[in-house]
Amino acid sequence: MNLEKELFLEGLNLPEGFSFRPAKLTDVLELTTLFNLISEKVEGVKDFTPHELENDLKSPGFDIAENTIIICDQDGKIVAYQDMFALSSIPVRPIVWGRVHPDHMNRGFGTALFRWGMERAKSVLDKVPKDVRVAVRTWNVSTWNAGKEMLENLGLEIKRHYFEMEIEMNSQLPNPVWPDGIKIFSFQYPKEAKDLYRAFEESFKDHYGFVAEEFDEGFKQFEHMRINEEGFDPDLWFLAKDSNEIAGFSLCRKWSHESREDGHVSVLGVRPKWRKKGLGLALLQHSFTEYWKRGQQRVTLGVDGNSITGAVKLYERAGMKKFKQVDSYEIELRPGREIARV
Repeated sequence: MNLEKELFLEGLNLPEGFSFRPAKLTDVLELTTLFNLISEKVEGVKDFTPHELENDLKSPGFDIAENTIIICDQDGKIVAYQDMFALSSIPVRPIVWGRVHPDHMNRGFGTALFRWGMERAKSVLDKVPKDVRVAVRTWNVSTWNAGKEMLENLGLEIKRHYFEMEIEMNSQLPNPVWPDGIKIFSFQYPKEAKDLYRAFEESFKDHYGFVAEEFDEGFKQFEHMRINEEGFDPDLWFLAKDSNEIAGFSLCRKWSHESREDGHVSVLGVRPKWRKKGLGLALLQHSFTEYWKRGQQRVTLGVDGNSITGAVKLYERAGMKKFKQVDSYEIELRPGREIARV
C-alpha cells in the first residue's frame, strides 16, 4: 500500500516533521492512551484498555498493515489514527473509524484520514457480488458536534440511533419469573460454544444490519470477539433452556467498558420461538441479580433505538434509563440490491 500517494491524493499537507505509517501492535499502549484522552474529552469516561484494543487488532482476517494508518508528530508521538474493518465473509458494511488528539483537531487530519478509510473500504467490492449494495458505516456520540459536522461534510447521513442504558440498584431486585419450562444455566465452555453461536445467529437474523455468515467463519469471529476478550467470564454467560434447547441468553462481562466497578450486559437475545413470553425481562433481571451478588450496583448495556423486538421499552420496564446516544452514519460506496437486514 502506497500511503504517501493515497494521502497526497486526498490533499493532506502534513506540518513539517510530521509523518504517517501503518499502526503496529507495539503501538497498543500509546493508542490506548490516545483513545482514552479523546473519550474523556468527548464522553467524560475512559472507554479503552490495551487488552481489548490488541484483541480488536488481532481479529481474524484483519490486516493491520493494510487497514490502519497513524500520524506522528516531530517527536514520533501518535496524534491521529484511522482504521477500516471489514471482517464479514460478504463485507457489505465496512466500518471506518478514527481519532485525532485534541491538540491537533481542526487541522484537517480527521477529514483526510476518514477519506483514506473510505478509499480503503473500496477494497471489499471484489468480495461482494457485483449487484449487491455496499455502504461504509461509522459512529459518533450525539453530543460530539465536531464529529457530527465532519461526517456530514463528508456526505455521511445518520441511519440509526443507539442508546447506552443503565440501572443503579439500591437494593436487590425481585427474583425473575421464568416462563413455563425454562431453566437457567451458566455457559459451559467450550462444550456449548457452537450451540450458543447458532442461537445467537437465529436471535439476531431479523435485526438491523444482519448478513448471513458462513458458519465456521462466523463462529471464529464470535469466539475471538466474545470469548477472547478480557471481560469474559463463563459464569456470567446465562443460557435459558427449554429442555436441551437454548431459548435465550444473556452474555455479560465481568465489568463495563467505563468502570470495573460496574457490570455490563454485552448481548441479550431470545430466539423467535420463545419471544413474547417474558424471557428477555427474566434474563435481564437474573443478570442484575448476579451483579448485585458481586457487589456491582450499576449495570449498563447498549441497544438499537429502533429494535424490532422493542428492546428499549423492555429495558425501561426493567428499571433502566438512557444516558448516552450514539448515532450510526452511513455513506454508499456502490448501489445495488440490499442483502443486509434493514
